[in-house]
Amino acid sequence: MNKTIIEFLNEHGYVAEIKLCDKGDIKKEAIVVRRPDENVGAILYTDFLNKAVAENGLDNTLEQLIHYVEKSLIYGPSQETVEAIISREGFEQNILVGLERICDTEFIHRPLKDFQGLQEYMYIKAFRNSFGEGLIRINKRHLEIAGVTEDEAFGMAHRNLSKETVIIPMADALAKLWPVTDDPYGPDEVELPMYVVTNRSSIRGAANILDKKAINEIAAARGWRGTLTVIPSSKHEMILIPSSECPMPDEVMKEMVSEVNRTAVGYEDVLIDAVYKIPLDDNDKSSVA
Repeated sequence: MNKTIIEFLNEHGYVAEIKLCDKGDIKKEAIVVRRPDENVGAILYTDFLNKAVAENGLDNTLEQLIHYVEKSLIYGPSQETVEAIISREGFEQNILVGLERICDTEFIHRPLKDFQGLQEYMYIKAFRNSFGEGLIRINKRHLEIAGVTEDEAFGMAHRNLSKETVIIPMADALAKLWPVTDDPYGPDEVELPMYVVTNRSSIRGAANILDKKAINEIAAARGWRGTLTVIPSSKHEMILIPSSECPMPDEVMKEMVSEVNRTAVGYEDVLIDAVYKIPLDDNDKSSVA
């Protein structure tokens, strides 16, 4: 089927080829499509294409595909936009941090001392519109083009991350899903002091747990002391609970996280089966269950 799709795209004037796309802790096969005179292209993941063909048939999928590719190339970033982003000024304004499981990847990354099993990487949002979101994950070549060192880039990324941090009570987060508060399964049932840590877009917001200033500020405002229990909900958010008010043993919570990851979180959004304890203020030790 992939050969048929590539031939179809070639007949319509596009350059299309199969590649294994490095998405950090996930590697996915995709058809990369671009115009002959451009380096920026659209990515069509083959698992998505297989599902579309199974549901809609090959002919209908091909018809829809050509419209999607054209819109993606029109509304996606131009070569000029990408060149502007991959610069010192572009980094200072746009670079951010994401989290993923420790893995081998071509992109710049470094392990996290306080969150064993996780590493941070850097990315820039190239565009976001009704057709999706395009990211540029940062590699060594990008740093060379921008004239920025790895430490400088991570510093910029963390400063930008701190501007995006959102920490809200779990009840408020659930209220978005259950607007009627008298729903017996809604936010009124949340009694623990649980808080969701994410960013303004709620996409890749788990990394905002690295905003220590924001974490310590809310802890001070709530009178929390000692350590916080951190539950990785997904790559998009973390859950905070004061350890002194958490009724469940760490191993029970870890089993719960593992079960939720297997049954309720999309495999691309799973962060890790772990529960962390992070210190507040002058404490200097972190632990992982």
